[in-house]
Amino acid sequence: MQINSLEQKIRRIKEEYADLPMILPPACDDEIGRHSRLLTGNGFPSIPQEYAEFLKICNGYAFNGAELYGTGSVTKEGSSFTPLDIASLTIERNKYYEEYSGLLGKTLLWFGSDIDGDYFTYDDKTGKYQRRSHECFSDVWEEYDTFKELFDKGM
Repeated sequence: MQINSLEQKIRRIKEEYADLPMILPPACDDEIGRHSRLLTGNGFPSIPQEYAEFLKICNGYAFNGAELYGTGSVTKEGSSFTPLDIASLTIERNKYYEEYSGLLGKTLLWFGSDIDGDYFTYDDKTGKYQRRSHECFSDVWEEYDTFKELFDKGM
């Protein structure tokens, strides 16, 4: 039910704004599984089920100042913009987070950013989707119970 309304919202954005949003083709289960194994093999949480369902709708999204990363650094035909992939961003951001804050950040899955440079994360310990400060990673601006709630309110 939730994903259907999310799918409808993405379809509506695509229709209303034509070529403006970058909404990449869906990821397959194998791509999502490979990325989850890469993450867990490096000690990070796997891609949460709700975000995996989003990736099956679109494997990367950039619109209205928000970017949500998928399973690969792919781009839309005719565009020079290439979004990051979720595993690379998670591994890189967690290393920086640990160096910067002295805190072990391996419970965080980093899956996007916004126009202000803030990051979208999923905290495996709390099960919450978050918007985190780009200046101080330990500052959580907003928390959401579901990915759909983040997408609806935070985008």
